[in-house]
Amino acid sequence: DFFQGEDDLAYALMYGDGYGGPGAALVKTSKYCVRAVQTDVPSPNYQAIDLGLPSGTKWANMNVGAMTAAHHGFLYTWGSCNPADQMGPGWSVPTKAQFEELIAECDIEWSPLYIVDGARFTGHNGKSIFLPVSYYDESEGWWECRYWTKDSFPDEDDLAYSFRYGEYYNPAAGLGFPKNGQYAVRAVKK
Repeated sequence: DFFQGEDDLAYALMYGDGYGGPGAALVKTSKYCVRAVQTDVPSPNYQAIDLGLPSGTKWANMNVGAMTAAHHGFLYTWGSCNPADQMGPGWSVPTKAQFEELIAECDIEWSPLYIVDGARFTGHNGKSIFLPVSYYDESEGWWECRYWTKDSFPDEDDLAYSFRYGEYYNPAAGLGFPKNGQYAVRAVKK
């Protein structure tokens, strides 16, 4: 912004030892740093990836709330995420059976994407998805992938099935975790 009434001055933000703040008037021909802002944040580009699974289930290319495939996105308590609200019609939280199919039908590799650890699932057709780590286990001291399924334990009101995978153990979709835990969600589409 130009400084009102002074053609050769502009507003700036200055801070130093004992002085500063927004609104300082500086000479426009001087050289200073610029910090950019983004006012029009782009929407995530969710895509349905066909891994060639027998059920025809397509998996999202990134987690709910993520801006890239390497980000874990928002973390949710069980049952608090409706992917269709953010991603559009047709998206849902995967079932335990859909995660089991993903494990059974894909080649799985613990491999980083950029600098983020996670699991790459590659279908028989060569297409793949990446599930980034989403949980740090303080008691064990390692990162792991933890994702909610839409299935609750039949005899335990406070437990739900989740998908879990870490660098040191095999992927599993039948593990129960407390519903108040906060884990990522990777949506699916039929």
